[in-house]
Amino acid sequence: MNTKARKVMIIGAGNVGASAAYALLNQNICEELILVDLNRDRSEGHALDLADAAAYMPGMMTISTREAHECADVDIAVITVSGGALKPGQTRLDELKQHCADRPKDRAGNDGWRL
Repeated sequence: MNTKARKVMIIGAGNVGASAAYALLNQNICEELILVDLNRDRSEGHALDLADAAAYMPGMMTISTREAHECADVDIAVITVSGGALKPGQTRLDELKQHCADRPKDRAGNDGWRL
């Protein structure tokens, strides 16, 4: 049984997102990896670094950056964004719910997995 995901999108290309992207590359988990971040320079920089590393990996993986609304066809969406410091009494789950509520168009047309 082939359990390899075809396309994975990581929303948030900070420390956690970049680490998750490297882990996906290192384990040859997917065929296409897409980085999405409000800071386009950061996501493009990480994508270039990962593409350089991909040259030495056994599998073939396409690494790119896009806007979230351009990723309706991904199989898995990994959300690693953080809004910074939490407000008193707020949890990371509360922050995630708020982030997802603020971005309904990011999920439009996507019936894949969200992590």
